[in-house]
Amino acid sequence: MSVLDRANKVALSGDDMVEALGVVNDLPPEDRRSMQARTVRLLQHFEGTGRPGFYNAGEVVMAIEFRFWALAKLHLTEHRGLAGWILPTGDRFDYVKDELLSVAATEPLVEIDGRVAFDAESFIDHLLAISEEHGRA
Repeated sequence: MSVLDRANKVALSGDDMVEALGVVNDLPPEDRRSMQARTVRLLQHFEGTGRPGFYNAGEVVMAIEFRFWALAKLHLTEHRGLAGWILPTGDRFDYVKDELLSVAATEPLVEIDGRVAFDAESFIDHLLAISEEHGRA
């Protein structure tokens, strides 16, 4: 099984992604950009949580990191249409709407040009469907 397949098998929720984002945002600014610092802190946070599907904190953290990378790639390089779901605050981090993290938690990861990614069209369709359900599309 490929690393990407393993990451896709980890059952995450939008709440898990919100929680992980909070853990990362609580790091000192210089550590937020360090994959090593983020990984260590997320491992410490998720180890032994006792949640179903979270028996292997390393797999959970890998899946979370991959999903954050794919979301950043989608937002920064492929699809500026996410701007309505990510609002700059001028603070330590931007405000990210819950629907965006819910989709990032469940949308299948794919490989595009040798990098982990989301299929942009599928992601946006999923995001619009969830937002419409909540009356926010």
